[in-house]
Amino acid sequence: MPNNWPVVPLGRFIRQRVEFVHIDDLETYTRVRVQLHAKGIVLRDVVSGTEIKTKKQQVCRAGEFLVAEIDAKVGGFGIVPDDLAGAIVSSHYFLFELADTAIDTRFLDFFIRTPSFQDQVCAQGSTNYAAIRPTDVPEYKIPLPPLDEQRRIVARIEQLAARIADAHSLRGTSLDQAEALFCSAVTHLNFKESAWTTLRSAVLDKEGAVRSGPFGSQLHHEEFVESGISAIGTRAAPHRCSPGQPSGQDGRAEKTPSRNRRRTRRPHAFHFGQGIPR
Repeated sequence: MPNNWPVVPLGRFIRQRVEFVHIDDLETYTRVRVQLHAKGIVLRDVVSGTEIKTKKQQVCRAGEFLVAEIDAKVGGFGIVPDDLAGAIVSSHYFLFELADTAIDTRFLDFFIRTPSFQDQVCAQGSTNYAAIRPTDVPEYKIPLPPLDEQRRIVARIEQLAARIADAHSLRGTSLDQAEALFCSAVTHLNFKESAWTTLRSAVLDKEGAVRSGPFGSQLHHEEFVESGISAIGTRAAPHRCSPGQPSGQDGRAEKTPSRNRRRTRRPHAFHFGQGIPR
């Protein structure tokens, strides 16, 4: 921030507006809420007057600075957007209108999102008292560049924000395309699902089906041969590489006595068990 910009209190160009309306049970009202961490003002709900217990409410105007009494120290404030003008809030909110043309509303909107402003809000009052008072708000300080400079800063921020939004959109599109490609690839793999009419049929001992065992001590000595697909136990997996991946210096898998014997299986079958074949 340039040193020649004056730092002024908000009270120089904002003033609190305290106006209440009486809620009519036969009317419908829009209510808003402030998001924490200075993320702005959003729609809360649309309700009939009969659902509103407190009959004295405040009406928001576009461009006003809305501050939540209880949540201000956690970023509960923002500028009322045009599309939420006319919405109501309770007396636990403070409304401030801009009374000076020396500040651009968009510049104020960006500044109140900065850590510099948030630190001022948190520093006001007792650290054990979460709420703020309406008299605290005009005391917060803000750098005030010339109006043309404010608009230039706003335009630059909006330009950068648009680029970030485009990058996020592109990333989302890329993820969607990757997911679609993966799903397409998996769909075209031949798992012979057409033969799996039930879960039970998927584990039957037939070609193209999945075997659930036997493993470990259930395997008999005569079931092992010198060639075929290895039956590897879960305890053995960390101690040797997967089939086809060399682990020894000569490019062949390291042999472990009696644990590297092979069980006769159909081609293209690979089995993991809870025990070690022996």
